[in-house]
Amino acid sequence: MINNIQVLVIGTSAALMLCLHWLVRHTKLGMAMRAVSYDIETASLMGIPIDSIIAFTFAIGSALAGCAAVLYGLTYPKVDPLMGVIIGIKAFVAAVFGGIGSFVGAAVGGIVMGLAETLVVYYVSSSLEMRSHSDC
Repeated sequence: MINNIQVLVIGTSAALMLCLHWLVRHTKLGMAMRAVSYDIETASLMGIPIDSIIAFTFAIGSALAGCAAVLYGLTYPKVDPLMGVIIGIKAFVAAVFGGIGSFVGAAVGGIVMGLAETLVVYYVSSSLEMRSHSDC
């Protein structure tokens, strides 16, 4: 069964990923971000304000992390000091699996990891689940 909160989380996540993809691939700011990530010295020589681009990139990442925290809080409304540890580990593995430089690859890596974990829990043993919510 899928409830309204899960639909909201999936829809909002998809919309944020599409917005990030559009920003990075179809704007001058995104082109500057890609240039800085590729070669910071050459980007600086081309007149790109390196510090501003890096600060804006961190601001985007922080805003997306805040959105993820709100969506997570809607799904699991219980606060725990270590509630983000397993999520951080899973996100890092998904990024490595999908490709550090590719957020589309990281999203696909996350989906593959989620499906693999669900199938292992269902077919092998429920004790192998890495629980990321606070009601463990």
